[in-house]
Amino acid sequence: MNRARIGIICGVGLEELHPEGTDLRVGTPFGSPPIMRLASVGDVDVVFLTRRGSRHNQPPHLTNYRANIYGLHELGVERIIGTDVTQMIDVPSRKSAIAIPSDLIDLSGRLGSTFYDEAPAVQIDMGYPFCPEIRSSLLDSARELGIKAETESVYVCVEGPRFRTPAEIQALKILGGDLVGMDLAPEVFLARELGMCYSAVTVLFDGNKGKQTAPAAVRLIEAAKNSASTLKEIVITAIKEVPVRRRCFCARGPEETII
Repeated sequence: MNRARIGIICGVGLEELHPEGTDLRVGTPFGSPPIMRLASVGDVDVVFLTRRGSRHNQPPHLTNYRANIYGLHELGVERIIGTDVTQMIDVPSRKSAIAIPSDLIDLSGRLGSTFYDEAPAVQIDMGYPFCPEIRSSLLDSARELGIKAETESVYVCVEGPRFRTPAEIQALKILGGDLVGMDLAPEVFLARELGMCYSAVTVLFDGNKGKQTAPAAVRLIEAAKNSASTLKEIVITAIKEVPVRRRCFCARGPEETII
């Protein structure tokens, strides 16, 4: 079977992250993920996966996250970079179009957020939700490219598929959230359960209606298109800079969490 060390999960509107390569179908105990693409970035073999399928025919609340993460694991992936398009909670405080989240609040309440529904009991430590080595590579890549990115932000994951009301956005701000999206959880948790590294980089958009006439979904796609090339530069540069040997704690996750 074709194998790769790094996996890239592409969000809505970010399909152009996919380079030319070989398309693969992978089966898992949790169902089949969308078609994955094996490609080379420099001398690194990378698997690209559009999390909700090439035509985005899976809504966020029905996306098979377990199949997606397990499928990457089956291909030998040790490190995952997730991408997403996220709504800014406090718009005036955001000074760039890209963010590299530093922490996460999961309010999605999704089923299928763990691989361990039966014994043994496994409770993973999420004191540091995002892999520090991948995150460092993403931050270094943005600086190297001269791209301004939000470096400290809390991502709030919600169920979807609808966008949040103004009162809900205000509540998320009170909770300490900076960004709101629908996908990084449970991806980050599932990856840790399999001993895989996970970090993310997101495109930002203003989802508040205000005086704007375009619906939030239209503004999301516009933001993705406007920043896709910038995001791609960061991701491709990070792929080449991520250390081959893992010295982070992510790989120890499954071994240290059985109760």
